[in-house]
Amino acid sequence: MIYRKIKNILDLHENDFMNLPIRQWDIKKTYHSIFVEKTNEKHDSGFCIMRIVGLSFDKDRYIELEEAGTCDHIRWEFENMVLDLENDMLFMNKLIRFYSFQNLIEVGISSSTTKIRLINKTENQ
Repeated sequence: MIYRKIKNILDLHENDFMNLPIRQWDIKKTYHSIFVEKTNEKHDSGFCIMRIVGLSFDKDRYIELEEAGTCDHIRWEFENMVLDLENDMLFMNKLIRFYSFQNLIEVGISSSTTKIRLINKTENQ
């Protein structure tokens, strides 16, 4: 669903994320990118409930947004790869924590783009 005719992601405003259509929870859907947003609600786990907003482009390359889901924890899966990357969000602030049970997280040289790499823990002990 298009609320404004927007083609450039940098033209999105906070109001564009209000009152979005909600994806049916039990149907998988793919997006060109996602945003993760703090909801100010606390899950029973003690972590913050995060709202995932999916961004897609229609046939004319206009941006479409929808609420893709809510959760207190995200487990990243990579097709055809064995990686362990997860994240959750602290409730008292807007910090997203990324972590791994099997890997260390290496942060490379910080410039406009920073490479973040997962390194197997057993190889670095």
